[in-house]
Amino acid sequence: MLEPGAASRREGADGYRLPSDAEWEYACRAGATTMFASGARPRDLARVAWFADNAGGQTHRVATREPNAWGFYDLHGNVWEWLEDLYATLPDLSADNVESPGVGPDRTIRGGSWYTGRSNAGRPTSSHRSRFPLQRPGLPGRADAVTTGLTLRH
Repeated sequence: MLEPGAASRREGADGYRLPSDAEWEYACRAGATTMFASGARPRDLARVAWFADNAGGQTHRVATREPNAWGFYDLHGNVWEWLEDLYATLPDLSADNVESPGVGPDRTIRGGSWYTGRSNAGRPTSSHRSRFPLQRPGLPGRADAVTTGLTLRH
């Protein structure tokens, strides 16, 4: 199980790694079992997230909505979080399953963004995940320059 405050290093990396898919969901939920870290109702989402219904078509400064129970901001909405894992269908997404099964060409992303809606197809729930193609045509620069929006207020 992931211990609070624990971080690990990826072999061969210069610094700390991005969170795994399971670690991200564990941090996002912060002990909650509801659809959103802030509650079960779609209106609870507006307290913790910038998304299509309230973002005005743009990103917003970090930590301008409420944090989750563990003090993390912007895990729902605002910008997608890029994860360590390559994208794959996961049979068991839990804090005990922190190894990446991904072998494909896409990076896993979580959290939704300012343009994600509350509809069933794309709402930024704690369990919603998507993929970011590493070989996207027309993508300027390197895909590995994308960073996570996971932030903790001190």
